[in-house]
Amino acid sequence: MRELSIGDVNRLTGRTTEAIRRAEKAGLIPKAQRSRGGFRYWDRADLPGIRAGLGVDLRSAVEENLLTRLLNDPALPDTLDGILEVLAPVVAEAAEALAGDKAFEQVAEALMDEQAMPTLVGR
Repeated sequence: MRELSIGDVNRLTGRTTEAIRRAEKAGLIPKAQRSRGGFRYWDRADLPGIRAGLGVDLRSAVEENLLTRLLNDPALPDTLDGILEVLAPVVAEAAEALAGDKAFEQVAEALMDEQAMPTLVGR
């Protein structure tokens, strides 16, 4: 089972490491295990509980991340095919990181469905 460091949780949720520590201390997220060096880590299976405890709406987080990456792309595509081409590796990367998360899988499926894409990108 892959372990998540506090840095991984920060990247996957957008919450600061301090906010993650406070949420753990308050019992809002699953208690982290500790490495021999004293570093926090969680099992990947804890991720849905961590997201819920931190108030992270998965769909919003995925959409925000995809939108940010698209808008920061100097070759911003102006066609649906171009958008799909940019999104495919992003969704694949997120899918690998969030394997087994049913909510993410539904969003990823919708993003890769060419018929649903115009609705998601406002076309």
